[in-house]
Amino acid sequence: MQLDYNYKSLVESLQLLACSYDDQVNALPDYVDLLDELLSIFRDSFLSLPQLIENDYLSSMSIAAIIRCYNWVEVLSRNQETLTTDSLKGHKSWDKVRDMAESCLNEMGEIKRGPDLNFLDRVD
Repeated sequence: MQLDYNYKSLVESLQLLACSYDDQVNALPDYVDLLDELLSIFRDSFLSLPQLIENDYLSSMSIAAIIRCYNWVEVLSRNQETLTTDSLKGHKSWDKVRDMAESCLNEMGEIKRGPDLNFLDRVD
């Protein structure tokens, strides 16, 4: 079912965002731009949020957490200071994103772990 796939993709994108910088680097192929790939994966999975909400896949608390995380990611992606791989590695704003993504997973009843990239739509 497409909704199950969409939910799993959202979970895996949050798992990836919640990872440490080193785990993010190890999870993705060397040839991708790490920051661009993280943003693309999360944004793509976020697009399915309305369908997941309409079909009661998410609690109101998890929806709020996901939207807060998305909004923070969008703010950071518009700031040249935080839109670099170096900032992803050590800037406290990206650490906040990691914490927010973990909070989303907690609200969704999911345990933080490494991402399963087989469920993520991305270009190889």
